[in-house]
Amino acid sequence: MIVVANTRELERRYNLSKIRDDEQVCVQGGMKGKPKYNDERYKRRTTYTGREIKQIINQMKIIEDSIPKEWNEFQRAKYIYEVLGKRIEYNHNKDDYATQRPSSLTGILDKKSICAGYSLLYKEMMDRQGIECDYVRGIGYTPNRTKSEKHAWNVLTINGQSFAVDLTWDSVNLRRGDTQLQYFGDDHRFFERHEIDSDERRYRYVTYSKEQINSINTNLNNRQKNGVTQEQQMNIIQLAIEQTYLKFQKEYGTTVARTQVEKAIEKYITTGDAVCFTRQGDARTQIEQFVSKDDMLHLISKSFVEQNYKGYNQNTLGRVLENSINETSKAYGTEHTINALKRYIIQGNDIGFTRTNNARANLSNYAILPVNAMQLMISTVTSRNIEEIESNKTVILDDKNKFFYADEFLGAELPAEKKKGIISKAIQWIKEKTKEKLSSKTKQNQEGRDDISER
Repeated sequence: MIVVANTRELERRYNLSKIRDDEQVCVQGGMKGKPKYNDERYKRRTTYTGREIKQIINQMKIIEDSIPKEWNEFQRAKYIYEVLGKRIEYNHNKDDYATQRPSSLTGILDKKSICAGYSLLYKEMMDRQGIECDYVRGIGYTPNRTKSEKHAWNVLTINGQSFAVDLTWDSVNLRRGDTQLQYFGDDHRFFERHEIDSDERRYRYVTYSKEQINSINTNLNNRQKNGVTQEQQMNIIQLAIEQTYLKFQKEYGTTVARTQVEKAIEKYITTGDAVCFTRQGDARTQIEQFVSKDDMLHLISKSFVEQNYKGYNQNTLGRVLENSINETSKAYGTEHTINALKRYIIQGNDIGFTRTNNARANLSNYAILPVNAMQLMISTVTSRNIEEIESNKTVILDDKNKFFYADEFLGAELPAEKKKGIISKAIQWIKEKTKEKLSSKTKQNQEGRDDISER
């Protein structure tokens, strides 16, 4: 049997590919050095086959690979906490408890766990990050302290300051789509419901307000990607919509052009393949370079939720989805609703939608499946963008492939002479591009044939 303190040590000492699938591997984790865990059942809880531990490490690496290198310990600790909380639900099947599996690291594979499993897994991932974390046991109480049961949670120590976190209890809210953590950080409420065992280490806890904790940025979508902000990413998407629509409208008409845009967005969200966007105006290149498929889903969802398309759709299913979005936004806010819509599209989980006015129930009552929700969302956002294109909201490009909207330029506060100079440059740019198009008609025709084959 291989015995290690954690998976980081396992990877340092052993070549994982050479560990047999049936090899017994004990990862002591939070149990290490605590006499009360010497019982045989705790040893079973921390022992895995070689195959299992490889699968567990692989899942942890998937989460770790998404963490920006520049993030500090607070951001990494909070991000991993949120990801695990969203992915793993509480296992209420007591028949499984005897196997010890729900109390182990296998929760990351089964997507189900109980408090011991949540806490062991969180400590394990903190160990891999080099962040000091303790697995502790005690008693958990109901809000009025009328009931209690054995419970496990963690204590984080960052920058020499210790605070308690309870992933189990926050998981319910995280899976519902809440972004405000309730049990990450110590305040008076935490220890009203948590009583630590007398043999656990005593900490001098610090107090962080909920505002401080919730202000720690762990939103991957808000990062700059190759120097491009989220707003600029949305502009790139709008440019791709415009260029693709205009190209196909000219050659095949409005209906085909609209369908092509919707197909391009859906294909990119589901596969990450930008082939259905035109190359014209560098649209496809900029999407591939600056916007991931996850970015596309987030930004299209954001546009759909924030624009509040009440009464915009003419078909029944569109109006039902609008209602579900608008009712949820009124109840929980737009950020919650964006996450609820994304979760429904990706996982088919509708728990983030409010029950008010049958907003959640109507998704199933009207058979709006996740793929239908995505298509309705894309169709609505596409239609709104095409309306703006048709109303001559023109994109102007400069020689560095940067762009802005004409109405934004006209509203800018610039000296008259400077505006006149910029307009002159724009006119000159249009003339030069026109000449280029006339002299490269063969190339343009070839591009047209390429795009037709990619529809």
